[in-house]
Amino acid sequence: GLHYTDLEDPKSTPEQRAQWQTVKTAIENRRAYQDLPLTVQEPNGAILHLITNGRPILDEDGQFVGFRGASIDISAIIESQSIVAQSEINLNEAQRIAGLGSWELDLQKNELRWSDQIYRKLGLKRADHPPTYETFLGFVHPDDREAVNAAYLGAVESRMPYQIVHRLLLTDGSIKWVEERAETIYGASGDPIYSRGTALDITPLKEAQNTVEASLREKEILLREIHHRVKNNLQIIASLLYFQEQKI
Repeated sequence: GLHYTDLEDPKSTPEQRAQWQTVKTAIENRRAYQDLPLTVQEPNGAILHLITNGRPILDEDGQFVGFRGASIDISAIIESQSIVAQSEINLNEAQRIAGLGSWELDLQKNELRWSDQIYRKLGLKRADHPPTYETFLGFVHPDDREAVNAAYLGAVESRMPYQIVHRLLLTDGSIKWVEERAETIYGASGDPIYSRGTALDITPLKEAQNTVEASLREKEILLREIHHRVKNNLQIIASLLYFQEQKI
C-alpha cells in the first residue's frame, strides 16, 4: 500500500524536506505535530500544498495504537501568491524598461514605499535606505526643492492631482529629469490617508530638447551676425554709390 513517505515531492526544496523530516520524526517518536506546511505529490503527479496536524492515538491502557491527522489543502492560496509575485516581477520589469517608477506615501505614519525602479534610478539599495518624504526631498535638486514641496502640499490641500517636472541630484553628482504625477486618497473624515504617484525618467527627452534649443540659439546668433554684416555691407555699398553719384 501507499506509505506517507511516498507522498513527498521528489523536487522538494531543502526547507520542504526539513518539514517532512519533522513529520517523520514526530510519527516515529509518537509525538504530536501542528500546523506544518507540507508539499506532497499525488500518485497522478499533481502537487499539493497542505497545512497538516497529527497526534498519536492511545488505547485505554495508554498504549500507542496509531496516528490520527488532518490536513488543509492550501494549494489555491499558494498559487494565488505565486501569481501575485509573478505579477509584481512583471510590473517591476515593465517599469524598468519604461523608466517609470511608482511610490506610495502613508501620511499617517510618514512611511514612503518606492518601487524597484525608484531605487534603481536613485542608485540605492532597498534594504539600506528605508525612505521617507524627507528622503525624497533630499534627492530633489536644491533649485527645484521648494517648488516640488509646494506643489505636493498644495495638491494635498486642494484635493487635486498634480503634475510637475523637476530635477533629481544623485549622490554621484549626476542630474536626472523626472515627470511626476500623483494623487492623494482621503478618508471618510476628510483627512488625507496616503498619496500615490509615478515618476517618469525624461532625462533623454530633456537632453535632446536642450540640444535642439542650443542649436537654435546658435543659429539665431549666426543669423543675427549675418543680418548685421549684410546690413553693414549694404550701407557701405549705398555710401559708395552715393559718392559715385556725386562724382558724376
